[in-house]
Amino acid sequence: MTHGPRFLAAPLPLLLTLSVFAFVVSCQPTANLPMTLEMTTVNGEPVPLQNGRPLISFDPQERPVLNLAGDWKKLRKPVDPNLSLAARTPLWFLRMAAELDGAHQPGFDDSGWETHRIPGVENAMPPVPDDPAGPEIFEQGVYYRRTVHIPQEWEGRVVRLVCLAADYVADVWVNGQWAGVHEGGYAPFALDISDKLAYGQDNLVFFRVDALYWVLRQDILPAYFATDWMHYTGIVQDVYLEAAPAVHVVRGDVIPENQEGDLRVSVVLENRSGAAAPVNVRLRVFSLDRAHPGLLSDPVAGHLLGAEATLQGLTQRAVTLPAGAFTCEAFSVRVPAPDLWTPADPNLYILRVDLEDDEHAALDRFSSQFGVRTVETGPGAKVLLNGRPVFFTGMARHEDWPDTGRTAVLEKIARDLQVIRDTHVWFLRTAHYPNHPYTYLLTDRMGFAVWQEIPAWWINTLSVDILLKRGLPQQMWREMIWNGRNRPSVLFWSLCNEPMWYFVSNLRDYVRLLHADLDDNYPDGRLVTQSLAADGAAVIGDAQLDVDVAGWTLYFGVFYGQDISAETAAFLQAQHALMPEKPILACEYGYWSGSGGSEEPEQVRVANETLDAILPFAAVDADGSATDGFLCAATWWCQFNWYRNQTPRIQSMGITQMDRETHKPVHGTLLDRYAPYFGMGGLAAE
Repeated sequence: MTHGPRFLAAPLPLLLTLSVFAFVVSCQPTANLPMTLEMTTVNGEPVPLQNGRPLISFDPQERPVLNLAGDWKKLRKPVDPNLSLAARTPLWFLRMAAELDGAHQPGFDDSGWETHRIPGVENAMPPVPDDPAGPEIFEQGVYYRRTVHIPQEWEGRVVRLVCLAADYVADVWVNGQWAGVHEGGYAPFALDISDKLAYGQDNLVFFRVDALYWVLRQDILPAYFATDWMHYTGIVQDVYLEAAPAVHVVRGDVIPENQEGDLRVSVVLENRSGAAAPVNVRLRVFSLDRAHPGLLSDPVAGHLLGAEATLQGLTQRAVTLPAGAFTCEAFSVRVPAPDLWTPADPNLYILRVDLEDDEHAALDRFSSQFGVRTVETGPGAKVLLNGRPVFFTGMARHEDWPDTGRTAVLEKIARDLQVIRDTHVWFLRTAHYPNHPYTYLLTDRMGFAVWQEIPAWWINTLSVDILLKRGLPQQMWREMIWNGRNRPSVLFWSLCNEPMWYFVSNLRDYVRLLHADLDDNYPDGRLVTQSLAADGAAVIGDAQLDVDVAGWTLYFGVFYGQDISAETAAFLQAQHALMPEKPILACEYGYWSGSGGSEEPEQVRVANETLDAILPFAAVDADGSATDGFLCAATWWCQFNWYRNQTPRIQSMGITQMDRETHKPVHGTLLDRYAPYFGMGGLAAE
């Protein structure tokens, strides 16, 4: 979001600012750490690889798991960020050995280290919610050690260390052996550690995490020091070990092709044994039981099976997997007369893949929830869900709790989503970064239309060039999309938030490259968007030509302009005239409540006057009738207050305090203004 003065003053301050900015950047080395995710093609199907092996599905499976949550030993350690971002060469390992000084080895004495709860942010949290002092700002290195006993019966299985988020560069050692690295604080990653374990014995797991200081560094994402959210350091989300059979299903992806139930299913199989494996792959589909008591408390789709659905077409295939190999098998199948997914009626199915040997003995089972729905743009600048124009009442949410920061558990996520739903909201923007994967399992089940985004925040001409050469936006884009491939609630993939319009001449190159990567190589039917600041439309607004839906932040009368209603309406009309077939999404509007609630009346005024301008352009009216409007959603920023790196440390634009219980007056305003549109379910009547 926009949160401070833009460089709209005289040219001299602008030129001075840009000169200082360019000088700082020119003095910094550029990272040469290679990306760990790449794409390949197997049997004509796209397959993502992480660290050279197929990227796993992060949907929880019915397999043996060792949860590594609990007390770890930790040591804060000043580290060299340039070492963190360097290629892992022999010289790097020599330099790293000197830094670690044996801390990654099993026999190291860590008795003098502190104890830290994992998952958990490294930053010390304030004692009360909405504390103006905010959490501790800590952007340095941390070592984490934990001993775990590995069952003897896991020998011969594929054991992966799975981490759902570590911020920002995480290197992992197991029993003193380096297992791999991941860059990026918001995406999950998995490392195969099978050959580094001592089975039936205690084993040491060691993390070196470098948060990297966000201060005008142009080769990481995010980079800018004044980001409008909190930089939480450490092993932020769940970390666990999963033991899969030597011959197993790595992932199963479902792309709905139409409303008639035709599905494109791709199944990635891997054989990590020493012999060729003849196997039989069998697909089954079940309805997800929406009455199951674990609907909002059990992330394992395989536990929520309802009635088995009819599945037409070729549903099984015999395959011989060479030793040490992986493959991808594609299936074209149909669920006849499917129950379609919409936010108001979130019907879901569960894909189950059974893997058997040539004598039909069970080898492995994989399950993942999915929905049958289509999303596209249509005539009259409409977004169409299942062929019906949409207008969604919207809300944004930062992944930030007053006691745990970004560290999430299923129960907290579910509670947040219920508070948002009770605000008469159908559309959720999950801030400027991918959230915990369970967020999207729940938005599927509860029924939200979702915008998900990579943390390309305030990118500029210098950073776009550096980052694209590194391949970092491409990696984050692919991670986000492949991790959410089966989530019907995700309708929009966002490329960036508010590029520095006064200093980004190459935005269209960035947008075109990432958009084409999706459409040309692994299309999934979602719509591509971005969040651009309305006050920069004259400079970079043509980049909206390269997305499916034009996302605009609308802060007239807040950060720029004077008359909220008149200028917001005039802007939307002008943009529609420039791109008459392009749907528009109002991805941000809002205002802060101020210290002690001093600005609460102004927060209400901004809400009312902005909605006065926005609602007449809604593509669906409050009676559920399609209009000649072009606006598909309107999103207040945000539901809850959140912490940030800059001053003031508490960002008070929430309509609810961080305690999730104390609503501000503007909450009632939105509740009332959203109610008529919420009542029609967000879709035009059939």
